[in-house]
Amino acid sequence: MRYAAGRPTGPGIAPAPFPAPLPARARARLGAALLAVLCAAAPVAARAQEERPERIGQCVTTRVAAVGSRLTTPGGGNIPNSGSGISFTNGVRQVSCRNELMVQRARKDDRARLCLVRIGSGIPPTRTYNTTNQRTGDSWTLSDRVSGCI
Repeated sequence: MRYAAGRPTGPGIAPAPFPAPLPARARARLGAALLAVLCAAAPVAARAQEERPERIGQCVTTRVAAVGSRLTTPGGGNIPNSGSGISFTNGVRQVSCRNELMVQRARKDDRARLCLVRIGSGIPPTRTYNTTNQRTGDSWTLSDRVSGCI
């Protein structure tokens, strides 16, 4: 007699279901392991859903995602002398028509404190943030979009 998955096989014997059902104790251990993995992943998911300041005066701490120029080429390269651009891990972006030295000194993963200081009347409204880079101590106030750069 031959065996497969711990069960006899051969003529007249139905094949074992694959995979074989888990015993109750193994299912409980697997459930506990799955719960532990999900709980460990929760802080990662929370970081991906970082808050943005929504009310004037509200501040949040976030990290710099990228620093570059205001305009980029279709391939993603920076266009020199087009102004400054910075984006944060919570999705906020600030831009300026000028090359801002304090923005250019920021580096990816720097911690930054963003405070919403103004909400414009346009559609969608322009949001102006005061930002403090916690590594350099530099502070600047820029909007999330500009118009009329000359």
